[in-house]
Amino acid sequence: MGDVYKFGCEHCGYKTKELQVGFGMMGPEYDWSAAPCYKCKTIRTFNIAQEEVRCKRCKTELELYDFYGEKSDDHEDSPSPERQPLEDSKIKEMGWYENVDFPCPKCRKPMLRIAFFGNWD
Repeated sequence: MGDVYKFGCEHCGYKTKELQVGFGMMGPEYDWSAAPCYKCKTIRTFNIAQEEVRCKRCKTELELYDFYGEKSDDHEDSPSPERQPLEDSKIKEMGWYENVDFPCPKCRKPMLRIAFFGNWD
């Protein structure tokens, strides 16, 4: 089952629409991920099982965001930092979470926030 996310930047105000990441019940041939295009100042989604990770507009090769990262068995019970609610967030939408590892495609500052909005099949 895939996840639905939105991204927003506390620094410059950049926001995305809802983006699908992961793969649904149709199988791994539909494996979606997202990458920033700093030239076009946006986040693009890709079916990484079938597409090159290049911006469709400017044709730049892009590096995917690491949504799941390296998981360690030692920290399995501790909450992951990207799932901590932001009580003082400037982005006034329900469900925003902090993830400072993702740079904003518009201002490039590590201030991007990620919000989990649900799942898709």
